[in-house]
Amino acid sequence: MDFIKSIFNRPLGAFCSFFLFFCITVYLFTLPKTSLQQFYWITIPHFDKLVHIFIFFLLFYLFTHFLRTIIQSKSSALIISLVFLSAYGITIEFIQEKFIVGRSFELEDIIADLSGCLLGLMITFIGGKKIGPDRNRGRNQN
Repeated sequence: MDFIKSIFNRPLGAFCSFFLFFCITVYLFTLPKTSLQQFYWITIPHFDKLVHIFIFFLLFYLFTHFLRTIIQSKSSALIISLVFLSAYGITIEFIQEKFIVGRSFELEDIIADLSGCLLGLMITFIGGKKIGPDRNRGRNQN
C-alpha cells in the first residue's frame, strides 16, 4: 500500500490517476442516449444529479491533488481546479446538446457539477486543518 501511495503522491502518478478518470468521464458524458437506456432501472429521484456530484467531487480531489504535487500554493491549486472543472462541466453540456444524439443541455447538471466541486472545496478546508491535543484548529501546535 505504501508503494501505491508513494506513486500517487508523485506528479506523474497523480496526473495519470486524474487523467485516467477524466478520460472515463469524457467517454461517459458523450455516450448517446440509446447507450444510457440500460440504467433506467435505477428509480432514485435525480440519481443522475447525484452521479454528477460524485464524479465532479472525485475529479476535484484528483486534480487538486495533482496540482499540489507541482505547485506550492494550496489556494492556487483550489482556484485552478474550481475554474477548470467548472469550465469542463459547462463545456460538456454544450457538447451534449450540439453533438450527442438524444442528449440535451441541462442547467441542473451544471449546478450538480459545481456542487461536486464545492463539496470538494469544503471538505478540503475542513479536513485540511490540523487538530492539536487541546482540540484547537489551525494554531501552531508546538
